Order: sequence, then C-alpha cells, then structure tokens
Amino acid sequence: MTEGGAAHRMSGSGILGRVSALARSREDWARIGLSVRGPLLTLATAILFDQMARRGLPLPHPFVFLLLTVLYSGYSGGVRPGLISAVLTLLYAVHFLAEPGSILRYTQENAYTLMGLVLVLPLTLLLVVRLRDAAERARGIALSRAEAERLERRLAFFAEANVTLASSIDYELTLRDLSRLIVPTMADWCAIHVTSGQGTLQFIAGAHRDPTKDLLVRALCEYGSGRPPFGAAVQRGDYGP
Repeated sequence: MTEGGAAHRMSGSGILGRVSALARSREDWARIGLSVRGPLLTLATAILFDQMARRGLPLPHPFVFLLLTVLYSGYSGGVRPGLISAVLTLLYAVHFLAEPGSILRYTQENAYTLMGLVLVLPLTLLLVVRLRDAAERARGIALSRAEAERLERRLAFFAEANVTLASSIDYELTLRDLSRLIVPTMADWCAIHVTSGQGTLQFIAGAHRDPTKDLLVRALCEYGSGRPPFGAAVQRGDYGP
C-alpha cells in the first residue's frame, strides 16, 4: 500500500509538472509569435512589392508601407524584431533603388533616398520602442494601482465585518448589519438564511444595492417554501433578471 501511495503521488506530481511545462511552452510560443510576426509582415510586403515590380506594376513609393511594417514590428515585438524588419527594408531598398542591370549603383536621387532610409529607420524604431516601453510601464502602474485599491477595499471590508460581528450578541441584528455591509462592497444584493430547528431555511436579513428594493429581496426570500432566490428558481427565471 505504501508503494502504491508513493506511485500515486509521483504520478500526480508528474502530471503537475507536465501541466506547468505545457503552460510555459504556450507562453514561450506566444512570445515567439509576437517576435516573428512583425518581421514576417515586412518580408511578405517586400516580396509582394518585388513581384508587382517584376510584372510591370511597381509602386512609386513602397517604403511608406515598409516603414509602417517596421513600426508595427517594433511596437508589437520590441527592439530585436524591429531591427530585423528595418534590415529587411534596407535590403529591399538596396535592390529597389539600384539602377537596372547593376548592383550598388544608384542615381543621385536614389542614393539620397537610401541614405535617408538608413537614418530614418533606426531613429523611428528607437522612438517607437520607447513609446512602447512607456506604455507598458504606464499599464503596469495602472494595474498595480487597481490591484492595490482592490486589496485595500477587501481589507477594509474584513475589518468592518469583524467589528460588526463583535458589536452585538443579537445574531439577527448582527446579520442584518452584515448584509448591509456586504452589498455595496462585494455584491449587488444578498440574502442571509439560517437553518431552523426543523431543518428549514429561515430568512434573517437581506439587502439590495438600491435600498428601495430591500423589501423585494425580503418578499422573494420569504415567498412559498422560504427558499432563497437562487439555484433552481433563477434557472427557471421565476425571479427575473
């Protein structure tokens, strides 16, 4: 029996290890996807423009679209994917701007265009990456602040709940105060029941976010068999939305 229990524990830990490894692999694949989709978009755009030029349909200014792919690559993936897209764009520019039938030979206008791309692409990529980092920092600060506020509300609720539970020996009065404390903090409405000596549910307290609907909650809870307004009743839609 001891060996069987040990084997069971080992199999359970192995399953947990496989699940965690699978989760990590999914995160890695998601990270890889963010890194490669920008350069792949740049490469596909360059190939498309090259095929259009070969078929006599060249775009007069293809670098505007390629620059947009570089911006997308840098913003979605970071510095490395953005650099890869920028290099792909420059390689396409070296080929596109060259004089027909020659390599690395350019007209004066095309040479200036190539020099401009060499200067503009890194600067634009740097600006986009900085904006991306600033946006991520701002998002992280906002999430941390929201989480801190939620934690503060929960701690305040538990502190007030402890004070309420210790404020009176009359449990019905205490539960009524507790229901009013729960509603604005944790729920839109609540109902508290206790089990009577006969094993039936007895309504003690109820509250609604809208105080004018407190009587509605009480009526729903005390109607018929005294069952609270959830479970099968909600599934049948007896109490409405």
